[in-house]
Amino acid sequence: MTTNTSPSVSERAQLARKGKEDDTRYSDAALTPPVDVIEDYTGPVTVITCTVMFDRAGAPESGAVICTGAHGERVAAAVHDRDTLELLTDGSEPVGTEGTVTVGDLPEFRA
Repeated sequence: MTTNTSPSVSERAQLARKGKEDDTRYSDAALTPPVDVIEDYTGPVTVITCTVMFDRAGAPESGAVICTGAHGERVAAAVHDRDTLELLTDGSEPVGTEGTVTVGDLPEFRA
């Protein structure tokens, strides 16, 4: 007989109400070590996740990406380039898109 020791959703809610939300036995965050985000990285990157905001007419307006740098660094950058926004929203999978991050006022991604 196998016993499931994972708490159910209602058990997790009860633990949170009791102030035990930091109990690492029930924390998914405890399974993943924290990753530093490099703020001044410039160079080649690969997108691991992204989001795009649209204007009222439905056109892509701006975006944000989280990427992995050439040596595994974690990089966050804005997206304002129209061609890159089109690429991220053309219906193909944006995860894995390669590009470059440059730093001006803030990090900027272009594919």
